[in-house]
Amino acid sequence: MSDPADAGGDNLRARIAGVLAAARVHLRPLSVASAIGAAIGVLAAFTLPRYYTSTASFQPESASPSLLGNSGLAGLASQLGATALGGGPNAQFYADLVTSQIVTRRLAQASFPAGDGIQPIAQIYGYGSLEGEKRLQRTAAKLAKSLTVSLNFRTGVVAFSVEGRSPEMAKLLADSVLAVLNDFNISIRQSRARAERKFTSARVADARDSLSHAEDALAAFNMRNRVANSPGLQVERDRFQRAVDVASQIYLQLRGQAEQAALQEVRDTPALTVIDPPLLPIRQSWPNRRLTVIAATLAGFLVAALYLLATSSAAGPAPGAAARF
Repeated sequence: MSDPADAGGDNLRARIAGVLAAARVHLRPLSVASAIGAAIGVLAAFTLPRYYTSTASFQPESASPSLLGNSGLAGLASQLGATALGGGPNAQFYADLVTSQIVTRRLAQASFPAGDGIQPIAQIYGYGSLEGEKRLQRTAAKLAKSLTVSLNFRTGVVAFSVEGRSPEMAKLLADSVLAVLNDFNISIRQSRARAERKFTSARVADARDSLSHAEDALAAFNMRNRVANSPGLQVERDRFQRAVDVASQIYLQLRGQAEQAALQEVRDTPALTVIDPPLLPIRQSWPNRRLTVIAATLAGFLVAALYLLATSSAAGPAPGAAARF
């Protein structure tokens, strides 16, 4: 009685032998199929749209103390209800912002180098025939797919890359992303400073009135007790004086904060530190011509081999049997 395992092994060896015999018979068709695949790969490599990638990295301005400039003043402002202007969004916020509609929709309305001139990016991406919001949304979605973002949580550095149809377009896209992010950052900072200025301006007026009342109370007490030197009156005078000192300190601190907020409101200096500026790419990032040709060649050979295997199995496991190709 034969062992089923041995029988199965004999069948497998017979099938492999049949395939090898058929491969020897059909070596030329296999070579032709591989050559056809290589030709298709070459054609695809030189006819598919080319893309170039430009990369850049930046670090948002780090969280800073309040505009008051020291922890004591910041604590005073927080007791009064004021919020610090430093601290802003973190690096993760900016990493998410790179691919947000705030950035992509703004870029979707710009023009970039294409061919021998400048064209709207919607036209470059093939959406020129669309109108209005549909054109804007399609272009913005295409831009979002061309952007890749990474974040180093330890250093807070945000790196991104963007693909363009030409080296110049890729670099300009990366530059534009940084410009939009910086404009947005400045807008946030100025908006926060505007709210801070309005709040502190109102508090400065209140603090000025409080200081005036404290000074008037001290002056009135001194007028009533110019020659009195009793310990009780001295304690009372010290109490009035402390009220004046506290009111004066609050007034000066709030006034300084209001002035700083007013300066911050009109400040338009860059708020992002560019670590690696965008560079002009010298090689296309897609398609990879070498890999495209190799993949197409292997695909042609694989298709032919699979067809050979199927016809060889249908013809039977005889080693010398020639499979129909």
